[in-house]
Parts: sequence; structure tokens; C-alpha cells
Amino acid sequence: MTAPLEDGPRAVREPEWLARERQRAQEFIGEVAGLDPGQLAAIRRQLDREMGERGGCTPWWIYQILARCASGRPDEERLHLNLAALLSMDRRGLDSIRKGLPGFSGGFGTTMDALWRATRRSTDTEAQKAASAPARRLRILLDTTSPGELIFRLRQAVRLALSKQVGIDWPLLLVHLRHWNDSSKWVQKDWAREFYSARPPDEDEQTNPEE
Repeated sequence: MTAPLEDGPRAVREPEWLARERQRAQEFIGEVAGLDPGQLAAIRRQLDREMGERGGCTPWWIYQILARCASGRPDEERLHLNLAALLSMDRRGLDSIRKGLPGFSGGFGTTMDALWRATRRSTDTEAQKAASAPARRLRILLDTTSPGELIFRLRQAVRLALSKQVGIDWPLLLVHLRHWNDSSKWVQKDWAREFYSARPPDEDEQTNPEE
């Protein structure tokens, strides 16, 4: 089962199954956005524990949210919990969700493209030298298959994007992560297409992960 997304996730009409998954993901994102600062901090600590860093026990109320929004499988619950922890770092995104404002639209390849452009616009010499970081991080992500490593690499990329006030389409990211290991690799292909199709080959390191 693959998604016909030739020119990005919203360029053509979504198949019904994808629209349903996006709706369920949106409901989960709304639940997370409704948590108070203390609860969001508790979720971040849970991600630290997943990454082998300092953390505590999983709060009971997290499981209530997962019971409503996840499928009940341990791997699905872990994915939702990790995604919620990443979302908790996005203060601007959370504020927009709470206010019902339109958010960032597009896959994570679009986010990394926006990050690349924001870095290129910088007048700081060191920042401009770091313009290759989005491409490098995206390539690492696209080559990752282990769920634990994927979340670890994604957290690094998310922090970098948020540091430049670049948005993230959280519902779509959750859907994409759920299909990360589909045999067709349609998610990875979409991310690569979003990032590389928007610039001439000589604008980057001339290395396309789709090849």
C-alpha cells in the first residue's frame, strides 16, 4: 500500500486511508497540545529515558491518552509517546495548535528544505558554513531503519529546525513515522523529493538519497 504523492504530500488528493490516518494523528496532536507545562515536561523526560538519559517512570495519564489514540500495540504506543515528546519542544507550534491557527504544511523534507533556506539567508559566516547540515541530517534519517535510532536522529533534526523557528507538520510526521518501514519506502522518497526538487543540483552537495 503506497501513497500517490508525486509532488509532495498535499499536491494531489489524498487516498482515503491516508486522510483517516491524518485525522487520527490530528486528534492525538490535539490531546498533547492540551496538556499543561508540567505534563509536557514529564513527556520530555520520558524521551530522555528512551534515549538512555536521565528520566523517571511513565506517568499514568499518558497511558490514558495512548489508549484513546494509539492502536494498543507496544511499538505504536512508543512511537506516539516519542512523537509527543518531540512535539513538546515546539512551543510556537503548540501555541498555534491551541489557538486553532493554520500550521506548517508538508513532510519533514519540506521542513529540512525550509531550514536549509533559513540557514542560507543568515548573514553570519559560521551559520552559512553550516548550510550543509540539513542535507547531511536528512541523508542520515533516510538511511535509518532502527526505530530507536530514528527517534534519536529525528530529535536532533527537530531541535535544529526549531532553533531557526522552522515549522513541522506534526500530524503528517506521525503518519509518516508509522509507515517508515513500508517496503516501498514511499515516505523516504517523499522526504527526499521535497528537499531536493526545490533546488538546482549545484546548490547542495550533489548527493541525492533517492539514487
